[in-house]
Amino acid sequence: MLNKINIKYLLIFSMSLMLIQIFIGTGVREFIDEQSKIYGRLDKDLWLSNPSFNFYFHRSFSILIFLVNGFLFIISKKFNMSMKYINAVSTNAVFGSIEF
Repeated sequence: MLNKINIKYLLIFSMSLMLIQIFIGTGVREFIDEQSKIYGRLDKDLWLSNPSFNFYFHRSFSILIFLVNGFLFIISKKFNMSMKYINAVSTNAVFGSIEF
């Protein structure tokens, strides 16, 4: 069974994953900026014609982050934990993964 200590470590793990995602996302953003300079703003379809490994890793890594934070959110609701940090991190992960 999960106790508060294990949830604390899971929360730290989740936050570490999100920091890694931010660093990788910065590299992906730089790649997209370079592509937009090469192909121009009108040819957006060509921006990802030859994506780097970081793009695919960043995209797929977000699924892991979503699952870990979803698990944290469900655990906090299931056990009626008053853990505002879990709820804040989980909410941020859910809304941060939605692309507008």
